[in-house]
Amino acid sequence: MKTEKLRLLVALAAGGWTATAAVAAEKQPNVLWLVTDDQRYDSIRVFNRILDGREHSELGYVESPQVDKLAARGTTFINTYCHSPGCAPSRAAMHFGRYPWHSGIYEFEYHNSSAEHWKPPFPEQLVNLGYQTFHVGKLGVRLKKIDESGKWAKGYPVYQQSADFKGLHRDGLTAWGKDWFNSIDGKKLEKPIPNLEFLYTPEDGFTYLSLEVEKMFPKYAGRTQAATEKYEFLRHYNEKKGRHLDSGMILAGVSSRPAGKTRDGYYASVLGQYLENQEKTFEAGSRTFRGPDPKKPVFAHVGFDFPHTPVLPPADYRAKFQSHTYQIPEVIGDE
Repeated sequence: MKTEKLRLLVALAAGGWTATAAVAAEKQPNVLWLVTDDQRYDSIRVFNRILDGREHSELGYVESPQVDKLAARGTTFINTYCHSPGCAPSRAAMHFGRYPWHSGIYEFEYHNSSAEHWKPPFPEQLVNLGYQTFHVGKLGVRLKKIDESGKWAKGYPVYQQSADFKGLHRDGLTAWGKDWFNSIDGKKLEKPIPNLEFLYTPEDGFTYLSLEVEKMFPKYAGRTQAATEKYEFLRHYNEKKGRHLDSGMILAGVSSRPAGKTRDGYYASVLGQYLENQEKTFEAGSRTFRGPDPKKPVFAHVGFDFPHTPVLPPADYRAKFQSHTYQIPEVIGDE
């Protein structure tokens, strides 16, 4: 890989793409694949121009300067469609080049690389063609492999190196995170706490958004309430269960970190570390990775979280859009 920027060949979606296409060129190009999550086409200004002849969405003001720059430098596909209304099955479809009704991956289920109908994902096929592969951020491909005993499933590495978002969450690098916890502050819990949400700031360290944790660790008392008010969390709830401080998906609010230090900001910075450290090791949180071999082409994948919930933009970014008025669609009945 040369020191110049990766050539952008795959921008947002590559469903059905096959590895053999990569060798058609005389020289294997470097590939950077960026994926955003649950993003409407009309939240990108250039698509409003191309498809609808307007600057903004019919819902209101939008701006997308970086994606607009990518579109101006490359090719834009306008007759493409999402493989699934869910994030994980869409990401799986793009990695396998198979529709959900062929792969059997419709929702968030784990899938088995030992099954008879299994075909390797295209990053693995690229390795066979001489590529080195690197992933950072959200993957959404819940792939498992049956171990040698035939009794247990273990993780299957889709990429040679993966700075996955859960590991970055645990290291406090992504502002907001959610994970299973078997211990807190070095103390082993009687039973693990599933899907425990937390924030991280350099000033306060970990803030666990859990009344259960506050009961077990009195020093954290009041933090859930304080964080909810400080960052203006809006949680999903239903009328029967009512509102709760620590349950229901966080839909919106403000990030506990400034621009560049949010989840997506860290993913981009880790990619930069990877590219800058050719044939050298570097650390991302508690884990160590190795930069690329300049003699081999690179396939790098960045799985961004936004605009998937929880939508937690930096305070100054949110303030910019709060100055605009949006036409929120009317929601009726079971919608």
